Amino acid sequence: MNIAGFENVIFPTFNGFWSQEIEAPTNIEFSREVYDGQIYNSALLRKFVIIPQQQGQITIDPAELVCLVNVRVSSGGSSIFDGFFDDYRTVRKRVSSKAHTVNVAPLPAGAPSSFAGGVGEFTISAKVSKDSLKTHEAASLLITVSGKGNISLLETPKVNFPPDMEVYDTKISDRIDKGGLSGSKTYEYPFIPRSHGDFVIEPVKYAYYDVNKKQQLKLDGKSYEITPLHLVWNGDYYYMLGVYDYKQRLGSFRVDRIAKRPEILETEGTPAPEGFDINEHINTTFRMFNSPHEEVELICDNDVMDSIIDRFGEDVVTYTFDQKSFKAVVNIAVSNVFYSWIFGFGGKVKIQSPEQVKDRYADMLRSAVQGLD
Repeated sequence: MNIAGFENVIFPTFNGFWSQEIEAPTNIEFSREVYDGQIYNSALLRKFVIIPQQQGQITIDPAELVCLVNVRVSSGGSSIFDGFFDDYRTVRKRVSSKAHTVNVAPLPAGAPSSFAGGVGEFTISAKVSKDSLKTHEAASLLITVSGKGNISLLETPKVNFPPDMEVYDTKISDRIDKGGLSGSKTYEYPFIPRSHGDFVIEPVKYAYYDVNKKQQLKLDGKSYEITPLHLVWNGDYYYMLGVYDYKQRLGSFRVDRIAKRPEILETEGTPAPEGFDINEHINTTFRMFNSPHEEVELICDNDVMDSIIDRFGEDVVTYTFDQKSFKAVVNIAVSNVFYSWIFGFGGKVKIQSPEQVKDRYADMLRSAVQGLD
């Protein structure tokens, strides 16, 4: 088939998607391509990046165009030379592609408050244009988010400035690669200190959904220096116990949830607190897993999702409960340590079932209140 050209092209509207045109050739060049054992002439007309904006099944409408095809018309003679004098006429034929349905999975419930719509893999960096300022002198905080994913749709990070700083409208610039799915966005926060002194801008937290790890990850603009003390196997996971700051605070870190390869430092580590007993610490921290288990349903505020995953693993079963909370179904040894863990959230985690677990927790709380008399 001799294609002379095309006209009246109708591209899909991509309802339900964010879309961006990334290629629109002005000179259409056809090339031969083999498809299902047949040779075709093919050409790129448009190229789009599309990102779904809703869950469920979304249908991409067909693309349509009118092809201009040169059709050979015989001269009608019987001589073998008559074929040289055949004529061609142009036939217009409307063709369309097939509609495609895309199944879009929902993001996990209970995203942290710092989630800004990012889906992919990102890093964050922050710097101040000037480290030393005079009162009423202008400066800027520059935050850059880089990586692969829906970078064009990332929301502006939330920054908590000290009260004595006057902050102006954020300026946004980006450098998006040709493919539309990688690059960087820089957010500039102009500010002016209205008094003198030393000011601290809190670390910027920025959560995103990692499509490879299938979990929410937090970017907080800083790294953590940890002095490892012990490696513990518990509940099918390895935990690293260590001292993580100069105040000799202890913490347990799920090894499989450490997002990046740790860097080994040459500096001297932070010692454990005086009188620290590793065995006692392990027993206290992990004891809630060491007796018969029960299935317990918890109603949790959205901002404690990371704590739930840290305690019960990334495979913990969760459901959306309402706009502000989610339900977690966990298998746990119900003990006083478990109840103390629930109490430590200050009401952000509540026991929904079973009733006997709720009753025992209520009895424990009543006993604790009576002990204050």
